Amino acid sequence: MSSNNLPTMRRPRAIAAALVGALVATGTIVSLGAGTESVGRDLGLAILSGGIVGGALVTVEGLLASAADARSSAASLRTMLSTTSDLNGIDLAGEQLTDLYLPGRALVAAQLCGTDLSGSKLPFADLRYAQLTNADLRNADLRGSTLVGADLTGAKLQGALLDDADLSEATLDSVDLSRASLIDARAQRTRFGTADLTGANLGNIYLEGSDLSSITGRLRIVGPVQYDDATRWPASFAPPGSSEVTQEPISQMDLAAYLAYRLRRDTE
Repeated sequence: MSSNNLPTMRRPRAIAAALVGALVATGTIVSLGAGTESVGRDLGLAILSGGIVGGALVTVEGLLASAADARSSAASLRTMLSTTSDLNGIDLAGEQLTDLYLPGRALVAAQLCGTDLSGSKLPFADLRYAQLTNADLRNADLRGSTLVGADLTGAKLQGALLDDADLSEATLDSVDLSRASLIDARAQRTRFGTADLTGANLGNIYLEGSDLSSITGRLRIVGPVQYDDATRWPASFAPPGSSEVTQEPISQMDLAAYLAYRLRRDTE
């Protein structure tokens, strides 16, 4: 890209860098071409020193400007996310997006690998088939969200709220679900792999066809569980008898209805 096409704010830095380079080159040539004890040599060294100092200043200014640009870019991204409801297929891999408030967002097939969403509030989000490998969702609010077919391999979900969430056919291998809440959730044909469920609460949940045989941590059931012969349990765990589970029709609600429902539940 030519200097004429540089953004307005970057053009002065490019010019300054060019001047510094010219000073260093000039100083080097003058000092080497002069005698060991001459005014020319002293002048050359002075020019060279000025170029080095100028280069350091330009470098520092560039780093500060880059940091400012990064902050501005992050702020712009957050604004865009907070004002856009349809985020299907968006690529946010590796972004730092802690403490976001994005209720009811459409994030179908979103690329969220390695994304830091810790502490974010994403109730009633549509995350079907989203790529969430190694994502940070610690203490995130995902109540009422749909994660059908999502890949959460290696994700951090410590303390996450997954009440009313649908995790059916999702991949949860190596996921840290310690202290997570999965009350009134669906996890049908879900592959838990070696997920850590230490201290997690599972109750009034559908588990038909799910594989929990390799999970780590002590499985804690705090309410009715509906499962079938295809459900696989840890070898050392004696599951309670399967019970018919009744849940609210979350899939038939819109965001406003769901938030009103959660408010009633939370204040009961």
